[in-house]
Amino acid sequence: MPKAEWRPPRLLWDGRAWEDRLTALEHAILRRPEADERDEIALARVRAQRAWMAHPDCRHGHDLGDALQVTHGDYHHGNLFFSEGQVSAVIDWEQTALLPRAYEAVRAATYMFSGQPEPTVAFLSSWRQVTGASADELAQGAAAFSVVRDHWVWPLEEVYLSGNDRARRYIPDAPYEPFGVT
Repeated sequence: MPKAEWRPPRLLWDGRAWEDRLTALEHAILRRPEADERDEIALARVRAQRAWMAHPDCRHGHDLGDALQVTHGDYHHGNLFFSEGQVSAVIDWEQTALLPRAYEAVRAATYMFSGQPEPTVAFLSSWRQVTGASADELAQGAAAFSVVRDHWVWPLEEVYLSGNDRARRYIPDAPYEPFGVT
């Protein structure tokens, strides 16, 4: 796809504004008339994420650099169709963006392997071998994804602010941990 039609996202956020955003989420969760176990997990995640947003080590921005290309934005096994052992179609192009290619690889590995080190390392090592990407390129992609992932609140806002309970399945059923720290 031609790069000229795309602008890179700006990965720069106001940390205090994110703390306020998470406080609004906390209040919305606490206002739920009948909180269940999932709401308690979400509440703990919001509080831990807000604490991370206030932490001096939390990065609220990342310079993407110049080595950008058009990426799918949501590339993972759930968005692939296969025929005779080969990818025959890629669906769900709503998050297409101009990003480092390593960002897409790190994001895909994160979603496909849920942070499990062994398959993640195997995937990213194979990706580097096939693409010729350097360790530095991979590290830069991981740093960019880390900043985005640490600020990710979409399912929480969908459920607790917009009333879209279908997004509940995207709220991780685990304590919040900053991406770059895990």
